[in-house]
Amino acid sequence: MYKPNSKAKLNLKTMLPITVGLSAFILYILFLNVDISKISAMAQRADLTIYSLAIVVSIGEVFFATLSWQVLLSILKVKISIIRSFIYTWYSTFIDTLIPAEGVSGELSKIYLMTREQSGISGKAVASVFMQRIIGLAINMVVLVLGVVYLFNTVSLPSFVSNLTIFLAIGLTFGIALLLMIS
Repeated sequence: MYKPNSKAKLNLKTMLPITVGLSAFILYILFLNVDISKISAMAQRADLTIYSLAIVVSIGEVFFATLSWQVLLSILKVKISIIRSFIYTWYSTFIDTLIPAEGVSGELSKIYLMTREQSGISGKAVASVFMQRIIGLAINMVVLVLGVVYLFNTVSLPSFVSNLTIFLAIGLTFGIALLLMIS
C-alpha cells in the first residue's frame, strides 16, 4: 500500500511548479492590467451568506458523491475508508477542473489512485466509477424530462424553441437509455 512521506522535502522538483504558477499569476496581473483595488472592493460588497452557503452546498455535493461511490465500492467488496474516498473525489474534481476533458480525466484519476493503493482491483475500480457515472446520467435524464414537462406547463414558448427542446430532450433521453442498456 502507498504511504506518503510524512516529511515534505523542499527541492527543485517541489518548488518548480509553485514558482512557475506564481510567476504566471504575477505576469497575468501585470500584462492584463488587473486592477486589484477594484477586485478587492467588489469582494467586500459580496454577500458572504450566499458564498458561505455555496461552499457548504459544494462540500455536501462532493460528500454525497463520495457516499454513492463508497456504496458501489462496498458492493464490489473493495475496502476503502470514507476519508480516503472523499479525498479521491476531491482530487478527481480538481483534475476535472484542470484538464478540459469533463469527467473523464477526473474519473481516470480516481481509478489510478484506487489501483495504486490496492493492487488487483482495477476492474472493480473501473466498474464502480463507470456505474457511478451511469447512475448520474440516469438522474440527469429524469431531471431533464421533468424540467421539459415543467417548462411546457408554465411558459408559452415559440414553436421553434419548443420543437427544438422536445427534439433534444428525446434525443438525449434515447442516448442515455441506450447507454444504460449497453452497460
